[in-house]
Amino acid sequence: MFDQNLNRFSFDRKKALEVLLYISSQIDDMYKTLKILYFADKLHLSRYGRFINGDTYIAMNNRPGPK
Repeated sequence: MFDQNLNRFSFDRKKALEVLLYISSQIDDMYKTLKILYFADKLHLSRYGRFINGDTYIAMNNRPGPK
């Protein structure tokens, strides 16, 4: 799951879809869904040393966002 050359995790499309479907089933706003996913990934990274689904985040004007 960890790519030594790029120092990144590989993206798991199926897991990402499951996570997005679960969060969006609880919340109707896509912006809030992505924000929750960001903070969940941040917490998961600090506890376990990896992201939930291997996504990459970029800096945007007003907030971080998935790449």
